Formats: sequence, C-alpha cells, structure tokens
Amino acid sequence: MAKTQSSAHAVYRISYHFVWAPKDRKKALKGEIAERIAELLEWTGRKYEFEIETVSVQIDHLHVVVSAPPCYSPADLARMMKSITAKKIFEEYPGRKRKEFWGGRLWERGYYVGTSGEAVSSELNQAIHRVPSEPTTTEAARLRNQDAAVGSRQALPWRRFH
Repeated sequence: MAKTQSSAHAVYRISYHFVWAPKDRKKALKGEIAERIAELLEWTGRKYEFEIETVSVQIDHLHVVVSAPPCYSPADLARMMKSITAKKIFEEYPGRKRKEFWGGRLWERGYYVGTSGEAVSSELNQAIHRVPSEPTTTEAARLRNQDAAVGSRQALPWRRFH
C-alpha cells in the first residue's frame, strides 16, 4: 500500500497500476529476461525517484504498481519504464531484437493505467500475484464469455491494444 510521501512542495499518496504487453503479445517474458525486466524497473524507480511497489512479470504481459510524485503524469511514467527497459534489454540481449522482436520494439505501443486507492491497494497487489501465466480452463472460459458479453476484445484492459 502506498504510504504518504513528500517532495519539496507536495505531500502525496498516488498509486498507479500499469499493465502492458510485448509487441504482438509474444510469450517472451520468461526466465532471465523476466528477472532482468523487474530489476530494470526497480532501478528506473530509484533513478527517477518514484517507488515500484509491485512488479509481476507474466509470460505475455506485466503488471507494475507505482507510487510517484505528482510531477510525473501516468504517460511520463509509462514512457520511462517502457523505453528504459526496452533499450537495456536490447543492449544486453541483442539476439532477441533480431530473433523475436525484429521490428525493433519490445513493447506494444499501448498500455493500461488505473489509479488504486488506499482500500484496494493491498487487494490489487494480491490479485496481481494470483494471475496465472496461463489461464486455467475455467478462467479461459470466463474470459471468452466476458469478451462475448462486451462484443469486442476490450474485456480486459491490456487486450485493448492488439
């Protein structure tokens, strides 16, 4: 849960929940790459003075809960986290750029961002860590029904950007 923080001219408690996926929703976020992405997100937070509360790297998307000062818009945070991780991953694993991400982009252009209040922050963190990397049969059926009810692939926030 985000704690009240302060900067030179503000006292704040702001948490954002971000979700984004690799280009073409490739199932490439596993093993050493997933660990390195989590490390890079933590490093980015320290460098730019915002707090990474939770990182959950799934095989085809990731969740990041961030507490940031009001000087950073959600768009600024997403841009920093996505661009820095992509640049560093491609520097450290050049074969991935040619083999899996031949277009030169690690991440989809879009992302989901939502704010999380105090009451739901701990519940959100628990839910993020409960998300399986591969949906169970019942979960997949529920997602299909949810998609059908909405009438598009927009039932889940991170599916909007395919």
